[in-house]
Amino acid sequence: MSKVIHYKGEPAILGIVADLTEFKRAQSAIRESQSRLSCIITSAMESIITLDEHRRIQSFNPASEQMFRCSEAEAIGQSIDRFIALPNSDKNHYNSDTHELHSIVSILEGSMRTINGIRTNGEVFPVEASIAKVNVGMKNFTQLSSAISLND
Repeated sequence: MSKVIHYKGEPAILGIVADLTEFKRAQSAIRESQSRLSCIITSAMESIITLDEHRRIQSFNPASEQMFRCSEAEAIGQSIDRFIALPNSDKNHYNSDTHELHSIVSILEGSMRTINGIRTNGEVFPVEASIAKVNVGMKNFTQLSSAISLND
């Protein structure tokens, strides 16, 4: 940015110069890190689903697409409840609406449990799943699932 000014009665140019080398280097490092993380998630053999604080799907990797037979585009914005359900014994234990709202997250947080996965065609299948909370600005959850069934 520059501007013509007068200095001691004479026209002069006032300019600001900033070295952006470190800023550009940091931007490049962030892009590389994001790309590397994206490649890891995309190539993972495990289903990786990220959720927002309302349990709406934010990302759905290719292993999730294969497991639930649903495209990422169709899954984004949907409730995770569309794809997973508690076994009947756990549902009976958490029978009120307020408990049901958070029961899947609270039951799976921090430990691997067997639950029922639900494919888009309605087929129910066993899944080992866990949820880990990740806080980045807004509260997010990440669900990691792997199918038990050999007949996928």
